[in-house]
Amino acid sequence: MVDPRKSVLPESFIQVADLAFCGAFGVSLAIFGIQFAYRYFVLTGHSFLATKKHRNFIIWLGSPLIFASIWTFSCATFMGRNEFVDQVLRENVLPNKLDNLEIDRLAFLGVIFFPKLENSTKTTINLDSFYAMGICSAVLSSTEFIMFFFAIKTYLATKSFMAQASGSTKLKRLQWQLFYATVSQSCIPIFFMQIPLTAIYISTFLNSSSIIFGQIQAITVSFYLATDALPTIFIIKPYRETILDYFRCINIDITFVWPKRRSGDTAGGTNSNIQAKLP
Repeated sequence: MVDPRKSVLPESFIQVADLAFCGAFGVSLAIFGIQFAYRYFVLTGHSFLATKKHRNFIIWLGSPLIFASIWTFSCATFMGRNEFVDQVLRENVLPNKLDNLEIDRLAFLGVIFFPKLENSTKTTINLDSFYAMGICSAVLSSTEFIMFFFAIKTYLATKSFMAQASGSTKLKRLQWQLFYATVSQSCIPIFFMQIPLTAIYISTFLNSSSIIFGQIQAITVSFYLATDALPTIFIIKPYRETILDYFRCINIDITFVWPKRRSGDTAGGTNSNIQAKLP
């Protein structure tokens, strides 16, 4: 949910921005699997998909957009507001958390599986939420399948390549480092994005969700963005050595100044001057 009073975007654009955000999430999910597929085809020298042609450029960049389009379509069609969602928002959300904001101004994307009937304690089934969960789960599962499938094939291809290659030990070590960096970069979004999202879906489906799950995912997504590049930096030796050499070249001069005791002072003091110098 986005409160238009707290957004810098035009009010008419907030719902579109919500959908764009979801589409970007779909792109991220697809990239995890696509990067393994691309590395596998490059490693095996696939003549159709690993050559420098405009066709391949479109295929590799267009594939994540296909997943993102399906994800966005699901959000736009089945995760928007309907009579069930509006009732829940009016009764539980707007009065308590949004200061009775007009419901038509609220940007919303989400799922409510078992809303209560109006003026009743009985619950009903919101089929739109089930459709949305089915499509998004299919996208999530397919990207994970692609990732694990090509991760295994990449491992076997790398192992075979290393056994047959007559190159230097340095080249072989670099190939393994590239593989491990790719694996690590895929594990990070699994823990920081996919697992929290799965927890939200399952808890919502069991009608036992809590706002803390959304807050946790908001934090973990930020961790993902901050840590995604670290495996490449620290696993691949040339990158790692460059970073470490940069910090080694920093000379820190620390000068401690002990002032003399002045007449009338009951205690002395210490001052320190710390300066970092780059050669």
